[in-house]
Amino acid sequence: MPQTNPSQSSTAIVLLALLSGCTTQLTNEGAKVNLVTAPTASACDVIGEFNAQGSSADDALNIALNQTAKMGGNGLGVESVNEVDGDSEVNGVALKCRR
Repeated sequence: MPQTNPSQSSTAIVLLALLSGCTTQLTNEGAKVNLVTAPTASACDVIGEFNAQGSSADDALNIALNQTAKMGGNGLGVESVNEVDGDSEVNGVALKCRR
């Protein structure tokens, strides 16, 4: 059985830790944005459309929620989620919904 160098093992652990932490964090404002479904969208006004691309579907969704908040929205309508060149893309609509 081959022996591993302790420094190689440490490097691998650090690399894995860095890679697992690559998801975009939600901002405080992005965390307040709600996902809106078609039946409830009638209570919302469209602010704008956008594409959010991230390293995973979770990453792209967090970017989309943050972008919606930056645009002044409180609701996110997801039109589609696609894989593009190994990344994920969310096509979304920023909404201002009556509460």
